[in-house]
Amino acid sequence: MNCPNLETWTAFYGGETSEAETERLADHLQECPRCRKEFDQLCGLGAAMRGALASPRKAPSSRPRAISPRRTSGVPLAVAAAFALAAVGLVAFLKQPPERSPVFVARAPATIEERPASEVSPPPPPARDLRPTTLPVETPSKPAPPVPENPLPPPVAPASAPLPAAEPARVPDRSDPTETRPTEKPEIVAALERVEGEVLVTTSAGRIPARSNQALAAGQGLATKGTKSRAVVRFPDGTRIDLGEKTVVAQIADRAGAKGIGKWVDVVEGTVTIDAAHQPADRAMVISSPQGDARVVGTVFRLIVEPASTRLEVLEGKVRLSRQNAAVDVYGGFTATTAPGVELAARPQPRIGAESVCRFSFEDGRLPKVFSSGSLEKGPDRSGSRFCVAGAIVAGSTAGGHVKLNDDGKGLFVYSDDLFLAFDYWADDSVRTLDLHMWSSVQQVTFGTTVWNTPREQWTHLVLPLSEFVRTDPDRLRRLKAGERVPNLWIQAGQPGGRLYLDNIEILRLRKKEGGR
Repeated sequence: MNCPNLETWTAFYGGETSEAETERLADHLQECPRCRKEFDQLCGLGAAMRGALASPRKAPSSRPRAISPRRTSGVPLAVAAAFALAAVGLVAFLKQPPERSPVFVARAPATIEERPASEVSPPPPPARDLRPTTLPVETPSKPAPPVPENPLPPPVAPASAPLPAAEPARVPDRSDPTETRPTEKPEIVAALERVEGEVLVTTSAGRIPARSNQALAAGQGLATKGTKSRAVVRFPDGTRIDLGEKTVVAQIADRAGAKGIGKWVDVVEGTVTIDAAHQPADRAMVISSPQGDARVVGTVFRLIVEPASTRLEVLEGKVRLSRQNAAVDVYGGFTATTAPGVELAARPQPRIGAESVCRFSFEDGRLPKVFSSGSLEKGPDRSGSRFCVAGAIVAGSTAGGHVKLNDDGKGLFVYSDDLFLAFDYWADDSVRTLDLHMWSSVQQVTFGTTVWNTPREQWTHLVLPLSEFVRTDPDRLRRLKAGERVPNLWIQAGQPGGRLYLDNIEILRLRKKEGGR
């Protein structure tokens, strides 16, 4: 529960709260040290008021912690009223400005039993008016009200006298923005492993020269100036970022798993090469640019950020490049560019040659014989394409539209670990995943993989290695074996009734060109 205010604690101490509220407040006192301190001060004020106003009797416990406070029978109603008056007045005191004209302190009602004046300790010098601001304030020009036979001597300050220097203990106000709080230490997320040329670190106070082995706090950025400047950033898990010349990183941070993100690097311009250690599944590393984001689990890649485009080159592993509602998985040996008017697709890098093992397109208006399910249609509009194949939908099936290629004779192709499957697809808004399967005639089992978070209702180019087709047995993870023929291939929408269209289905083998880096 939220911390109660002083009015609530006053009612709690006086036994004026309901049974359920009393239990909640008592539990809160056990859990909140700050409220216990406030309540101790309130109890001390109550004890002083009872000692000054009530007849001699055993005082109740000053701090009800383990048990709920109970109504005390036999306490005169006027004592509770006087205490409530003083406690509520404390709230008024806390809200008053630092300087006020001195005023009289309210006297106790005449019905209160009084101790002899000799037994009453003289009150301390007044500091503030403890009455509620809604009550009329006495001034020296008005006659004093009737008092009992032995009244408490009213503390009076001359009208022209300044307020006493002593200030009562102030109860901290949680809403006070000036209240002193411990200064938080900056969170260190990485360090500069190497600095060459002119490199600047961006801090809240401005840009300062960088130095090797300098710690980088969350939110700080980097900038390499000139043509011979370079910086290498290393994270505690071994992940390295190499900043090329004329590169600006707005900030480096760690989002600690928020929305599945761990390390966050915001690149404004320039070239960064990332060698990412394997990241936890719920804390992917994200390299952000003005045109899109690259989400990394563990790989080696290069990101080139220019004013109108961002190009991703993956050397090893896999990176997901996304912009708005579109995304593409880019594997080692492939590149993708995100820019206005450019299709977001993974293509073989220029220094790597792509050998086509088999390819199926439908621009001649014919459906190849190896397609045992699916139909030739115009499909969703796309520039440069007249036909595509629509996935067949089977009523009552647990999957959506599916396309099957089958050749039980010589097979579709011979499997090897360097093969990739590439195709264009369009899925409707109900589709969230694509399921892909291959049958092994040698091992007599099905191998498969799933593509998650597919872009919807737009043409998307997909490339993935055939090595990702696996089978999980209770005791091991199995894969296709090099040299075995693959007789068939299924591609289907993972959700029942989902529409799926495919085009340009191809099996690729990447070959590094001679002289390629």
